[in-house]
Amino acid sequence: VDCEKDHQVTVKDDKTVTGVLRVKGCHATRFARKPTRCGNVGNTLSSLVNGRLKKLGVNVAHNVQIVKTAGDKKQTEFHYTIPCQKEHQKALLDSLKDSCKDKELTDTCTHANQPEDDDSSSESSEETTKAAPAKVTQKGAPATPAAHATPAAHATPKATTKSGKTLKPSKPTAVDCDKDHQVTVKDDKTVTGVLRVKGCHATRFARKPTRCGNVGNTLSSLVNGRLKKVGVNVAHNVQIVKTAGDKKQTEFHYTIP
Repeated sequence: VDCEKDHQVTVKDDKTVTGVLRVKGCHATRFARKPTRCGNVGNTLSSLVNGRLKKLGVNVAHNVQIVKTAGDKKQTEFHYTIPCQKEHQKALLDSLKDSCKDKELTDTCTHANQPEDDDSSSESSEETTKAAPAKVTQKGAPATPAAHATPAAHATPKATTKSGKTLKPSKPTAVDCDKDHQVTVKDDKTVTGVLRVKGCHATRFARKPTRCGNVGNTLSSLVNGRLKKVGVNVAHNVQIVKTAGDKKQTEFHYTIP
């Protein structure tokens, strides 16, 4: 993303900010076909923006809602809106512009752009080299064709420390939804919950808040997808406010306005 040229943010009115983010290397048809891919991009941008807003003293969560995509095989335009009161709009614009430069956003776009089983084989082979922009690849790392990429392939660069020490990949996590997920109506405007995930090292999430953001973003995307199916078109943002646990499990405490 060339944030200076390819990210336009505009104040639409006293209650709304709109924007267009143009990402090169993203196949527009894939995002049009599968809305959850757009949801992942919107959720990551929301998380990055809200983290920056908190540093500026704005503790009201702002949700990036991607309302339209456009583009071709070489790039995708994400058109989004954000409900925002006038007094917070200046801080929101600054946070959006800064968030555009964050590597986590380009990583999310790259991962969401990967071809899946429901994508045509011809499309996959044609876009193989374009699905993994060079900006996201570490120096010296061999290029991995997107058509053969797996979630593990994306995690490979993170498995090596700066000193060259190779880290063992974590074992798969597990959730017993009947026992380990409690959801409560706190009041007329808030739902709270605690999700206990076995196999997650709590210290890692406490040390790096973006990990919690990724969990919250994925849960938000899944929840909003199901809400749309039952006729609820208002986006709900899962905000992880606290973590607890030990080396064997992590509790994610969250709130949803």
